[in-house]
Order: sequence, then structure tokens, then C-alpha cells
Amino acid sequence: MAVQDTGWLSPSTTLNDLGWMNPANVYALDSVYAVGMGMSGMETPYHRIYQFGGAGGLAAAVSTATAILGIEVRINGQLSAIPPYSYMFVGNAPSGAPQNANGSEKSMNTMPISPSAFAYTTWGGPTDLWGGKQGGGSWVKADFDNNFGVSGAWAGPVTVTIDHIQLKIYFDAPSTLRSRTMMMGV
Repeated sequence: MAVQDTGWLSPSTTLNDLGWMNPANVYALDSVYAVGMGMSGMETPYHRIYQFGGAGGLAAAVSTATAILGIEVRINGQLSAIPPYSYMFVGNAPSGAPQNANGSEKSMNTMPISPSAFAYTTWGGPTDLWGGKQGGGSWVKADFDNNFGVSGAWAGPVTVTIDHIQLKIYFDAPSTLRSRTMMMGV
């Protein structure tokens, strides 16, 4: 087995406009922004789901996976202030709802998006499975279909300005290297 990753994938679809201005502007790092605003005592509109399907998307990228090892999300963005709490969600959202039995939340209280400058902030990593799926269970490659998405929430009052969102999945896959004996025809 060989550890592989999908490389950084950008979203291909966005669901639920609920309060975000220009939500599709997060598809590329291009200084064109999506903006969400939370009012005092409320969260930013976290029902914004960014999906990573599409032709040659996430499902194709993990098609050889034998085991999912880690999930990583990074956002290039800026907050108007440090919120009292925030979290990121990853999971399968076929109806556009950000949480269901195939998802998992991760607190971002220890590493919020920078309030002072645009920069990438990363959550998760090569061995971080975000606590597994809600309700228990391990991630499997079938979870990473065209409905797999990312969303986040920040407690207000805060304005979230995002330039780019990306996702990377780490997985075990059969090694593509052949043995020396096979290569030499012995």
C-alpha cells in the first residue's frame, strides 16, 4: 500500500445562498471574494455548502482508495474580528443540509481565520479523520461522492471574507510500483 492524496481540490458547486454575497467566488484564488455576515449572538450563514464533485472531481480522485487516512481543509480568507467560537464541517450533504449522519464537525476555536490579513488557514491533516462520521463509523471512499462538501460557521458579530476554499483527502491505495522480478521478466 502507498499513501496518496487527492492534491488540493477546489469546489465545483455551491448550495444554499442563505445570506452569503457572491458565494461562488471561492472557487479560485483570485482576490474576488464571497462574504458572509453574522449578527451579534448569531452565526454567519453556515448553510453554505461547497461541494467537490463534478467531472473528474473528488469521487474520481479517491477511486483507488482502500482506506481513508485524513481530511484537510484550507481557506484563504479574513475575519473582521476573532469570534467567540467557530467550527468547520465536512461531510456528505445531498440535500444541502450541512450536517447529517455522514458528516463531522471540527472546532476551530484554536485556529480561526486570521482577523488581520488574507492567508491560508488549515484544519485537519494527513492523519486527522475529524472524529469520524456523526453517529460513528469510519470514512470510506463511497462517502466522497459528488455530494461531499465543506461548510463553516463563525459566531457574530463578525464578517467573513473568503477568497478560496480547498479540500485534500489522504488515503491508502495499492502501490503502482511493480517488483523488480516483474520488471525484469523473471
